[in-house]
Amino acid sequence: PKLLIEVPERATLHALRPPLERIVDWGREHGVNGCYVLWRSGARTYEGRNFNHLDAAMEDRATGVAAGALAAHLGCTITVHQGAALGAPCLIR
Repeated sequence: PKLLIEVPERATLHALRPPLERIVDWGREHGVNGCYVLWRSGARTYEGRNFNHLDAAMEDRATGVAAGALAAHLGCTITVHQGAALGAPCLIR
């Protein structure tokens, strides 16, 4: 499972520098595989970032598991943009 966190604007999503060690520790304690932070850019369009590694350089440019968890939670098909904060934009459908 992923913790899904929605932020109100794209700038907030890109400015995030979360405490990765605390996320990993919290995830282990609660059986959760990191945080998927997302911003809704349209009716079924999102941009996301996945945080679950101790090394910030290991942030995934595309995370199908997290995008799938979001689609399952919403109960619909979605489009997710990810990787822009890393300079490597990806599209997940």
